[in-house]
Amino acid sequence: MRCFLSMLLFFFVLILAAGEKILVWQATSPNLPGKLYLAGSVHIGKKSWYPLDSAYDKLVNESSAIYYEIHKVDKMEAAQISMQHGFFPGNENLSHIANMSELVTIKNFMSQYSKSVPVYLVERFRPWLLNLEVAGAYLQTRKDLSRECGLESVFTKTFSDKPSFSLETIQLQVQSMSKVQDSIVLRMLLDSIRDFKNAGRDLERIFQAFETGDPAHLVPITTTMAFRYPAFYQSLIADRNQLMGQKIYRLMKKKQTVFILVGAAHLTGKDSLLDYLRERDCLIEQVNRSGVKGKIQP
Repeated sequence: MRCFLSMLLFFFVLILAAGEKILVWQATSPNLPGKLYLAGSVHIGKKSWYPLDSAYDKLVNESSAIYYEIHKVDKMEAAQISMQHGFFPGNENLSHIANMSELVTIKNFMSQYSKSVPVYLVERFRPWLLNLEVAGAYLQTRKDLSRECGLESVFTKTFSDKPSFSLETIQLQVQSMSKVQDSIVLRMLLDSIRDFKNAGRDLERIFQAFETGDPAHLVPITTTMAFRYPAFYQSLIADRNQLMGQKIYRLMKKKQTVFILVGAAHLTGKDSLLDYLRERDCLIEQVNRSGVKGKIQP
């Protein structure tokens, strides 16, 4: 059974590569005037992936605006909100839900791998925030990846003159993780730590999925999360898809073409944004790859 760290990496490190299709779907409706391009996003990437296929250039240039999950994240705001929701209140701490052996496991890991969580403060951190630290620690071991090569960074830089908007807020994203019961997320945290050195297994499967252009390779990751950690899946994926889906569907009510960049997890498996649109009689078609390099690059 896959570890939770691999699932976290699924959301943080989804990539785009070669194949007959690109991870973009066109959405139209016989009853609405608008057209959407929904693209699977990668938040951290490799320089070698660029320039992207020219199909991306064509679709973005055809669009009047770009929508991101969050456009231009305010790091100060993100830090403040994470501190607000990421620490136990009052006299509560991690020892109230974790036994001594589990605490030792967590502290030993943070001592060895974390640069931002002092061991003496570990018990003040809620499990969801420690989970992000574990995922970040793994990504630090991958020198072939960088945030500068993530799609949000690259698209924001390349299309700085294009009108750009956010589908969500930092507050909503943090709350989607922080509202899950701490005891549930503790189990996920321990799974992540215990399987830390094998976390790259699912990354390779993700790479294969994007190389072939077949999103079906990604479905087992979301379905495993839905089965093993249903409360977290409901909050992080299903509920957010409902809220984003409502906003995206409203965009189709205007005569416009827009390009939407969201984490690929929101476009695959059960409760996906694509299914949300299909249920409202939208026509969904995956976009072909041109086979020619375009101009989009870091």
